[in-house]
Amino acid sequence: MHEMTAPADILVIEDDAIVCEAIAEWLRVAGFSVRTANDGDAGLASVNSAVPALVVTDIYMPGTSGA
Repeated sequence: MHEMTAPADILVIEDDAIVCEAIAEWLRVAGFSVRTANDGDAGLASVNSAVPALVVTDIYMPGTSGA
């Protein structure tokens, strides 16, 4: 029997809501578990609550950015 594993948890941090949801949906269709945040502060809070396997982030955002 094959052991079932949970899909990797990916956090998408993007200030453009349409782009954020498009990336998240693409990753969900590919079988990943996805969380989203629309700014750097929300992204940091999400990481602090549960560390994801991968973070996909916008480099330049208002306030706290990935730069």
